[in-house]
Amino acid sequence: MMTEKEERGPDHEAEVELVCDGRAVSLNPFVKRIIKETVRGMVRSLGETPENPATIEIRIRQK
Repeated sequence: MMTEKEERGPDHEAEVELVCDGRAVSLNPFVKRIIKETVRGMVRSLGETPENPATIEIRIRQK
């Protein structure tokens, strides 16, 4: 019998971090998953990226 972690797959443990003006923003597991899956989907659709990248970084700076 598989554990819950094994059923969800190895990338379930992906680290998601949000930092605004140098301060970490607390994220609950649901929000982390939404951010992770949304960004991964956008990156995959670009077609010029690795199929399963180890790290994805996004930086947004106001001018």
